[in-house]
Amino acid sequence: MIIRPHPRESQRRYNRLIKSYHFASLCSKRSVQESIQNADIVLGMSSTMLLEASLQNKPILSVQIGNHKESPFYLEQIGLLKSVRYTFQLHNVVKNLEAMQLNRYRVKMMTKNNSVESIHKLMTSLCQRGKSD
Repeated sequence: MIIRPHPRESQRRYNRLIKSYHFASLCSKRSVQESIQNADIVLGMSSTMLLEASLQNKPILSVQIGNHKESPFYLEQIGLLKSVRYTFQLHNVVKNLEAMQLNRYRVKMMTKNNSVESIHKLMTSLCQRGKSD
C-alpha cells in the first residue's frame, strides 16, 4: 500500500501507520499521473485524484467514515458510486482487495456522447502531447 498525502498534509501523520504495517509506504515524490498508473486501486475521500483515476478506468473508493451527511464526492452525488461510511465496510473492502476483487470498485464513466467522454478525450490528448514534448 502506497500512501500519498494531500499536498497540504504532514507526512508525519502517517508514521505510526507505516511502522505498524510492513506493506505500507509513503510516497509524495511521484506525479499524480504516475501514482495512478501504478495503482491497483485508488482510495481517497472526495479528491479530484479519484475522478482522474476513474477516467483512466482504475478502481476507486471514496472513504467517508463518520460522514453521515450528504457526500461531498461528486460521483456519489450523481449515483455512480457509494462511499464507505463505516469501519466494517472498510474491513470488507480490505478483504476484497486481498483477494484482488477490484472490478466492483470500477466506475463506468465511459458512455458515448457525454461530457465525461469529452473530458477523457481531452485528457488523453494532453497526456500524449506531454509525452512528445
